[in-house]
Amino acid sequence: EGAAQGDCRAPSPVTPLMVLKGHTDDLTGAVFCGNDKRVVTASHDDTLRLWDLTRLAEPRVLARQGSAALDVEYNWNGELIAAAFEANPALVVDGDGGVRKRLGYAGSVDFIPAERAQQDGDYVLTISRETPTSRNWSLVHEWPVAGGSPATLASGGPFQSAVYGPHGD
Repeated sequence: EGAAQGDCRAPSPVTPLMVLKGHTDDLTGAVFCGNDKRVVTASHDDTLRLWDLTRLAEPRVLARQGSAALDVEYNWNGELIAAAFEANPALVVDGDGGVRKRLGYAGSVDFIPAERAQQDGDYVLTISRETPTSRNWSLVHEWPVAGGSPATLASGGPFQSAVYGPHGD
């Protein structure tokens, strides 16, 4: 007995491997680190939390911005975390919660894939639902670079999600 062919529901009953407790409002995102031993979650409770799956310890609060965390992503080697917030600039933080870079306002974030990051350095793609604009931010260069700002890739939206292609394009 199981799910019918083409049915994407899990067979019943489902027993969770682990339940992570700590957020006080709805989750908006969760992403595994490359080694699958850590998870970062984003929530409407205004926080990003880092969970160590090898220990049953309280999660580390990486950021508390005063507005809902909307999206979260790890970079290719699991060292940096980018997060978008409802009413605050997007952030890039390390695993200790140290802010590496503040980006523009964004509703969604994505890191450039590993093969491009290893060649060109880390970049973060953001989309803003309000402006609506998509921007490409370098984590290698400080802005303004050569009299410029982050590359504006598209405007006019509406945009819902920021995603690089598999080769970083």
